[in-house]
Amino acid sequence: KQYPIFCRRAARADGSYDPAAAEIVLLDQNEMAQGLAYLGLGARQVSDDDSLLAYTTDVTGFRQYDLHVKNIATNVRLPDTAARVRSVRWAADNKTLFYVTEDPVTKRSNQLWRLVLGQKPELIYDEKDELYSITIGRTKDKRYLLLQVQSTDTHQVFCLDSETPSADFRPIMPREKGHKYDVDHRGGEFIIRTNKDAKNFRVVAAPVANPAPDAWREILAHDQNALIADVDVFKDYAVVQ
Repeated sequence: KQYPIFCRRAARADGSYDPAAAEIVLLDQNEMAQGLAYLGLGARQVSDDDSLLAYTTDVTGFRQYDLHVKNIATNVRLPDTAARVRSVRWAADNKTLFYVTEDPVTKRSNQLWRLVLGQKPELIYDEKDELYSITIGRTKDKRYLLLQVQSTDTHQVFCLDSETPSADFRPIMPREKGHKYDVDHRGGEFIIRTNKDAKNFRVVAAPVANPAPDAWREILAHDQNALIADVDVFKDYAVVQ
């Protein structure tokens, strides 16, 4: 067919694949595209309780995505929606969505919104500096939502406990020209890949209550001959590229 079909099926108790489990279709892009000249899919995020799917669609071909939310069991779409959405993440309460929208002229991702399903969206961050774009993410363990603000040479990350979605995002570190870093969370610590005093980056751990550089614990030292391009954190291991 012209478009993919996005499915899932329940795993066995040990997490392995179970071919006998019933297949559940999350999105059939072919059915959704009927009557349309074009249909593109962007973000796809399932709520923590597996009951709701947030996804974005583009019917223009210009990467202008609209947000939709549907009940997976009934396949019924909720009335909650938003235009020009670039990234989406659920909070742990299964009813709060955070999403980023773009400027209609420049297409720069610049505003973060909080949407409690059934209520009016709330603008909670607006990046005025045209050098910076923003995305909303979440740590691998789902504990923290991460607002990532980036320019070519400078990054800043704000965090919010996903179990308290009505609270305010707080900066992990102040914005510092030339400092590029990204963040994950494991075992009560932030795991930070940073180029501070490390042109090729290094990896440090920092307490959530005080992630400032003076509290860092080095995990992987800087190597002048090798760039640390990415770090993927798991329960017992970290995969470093």
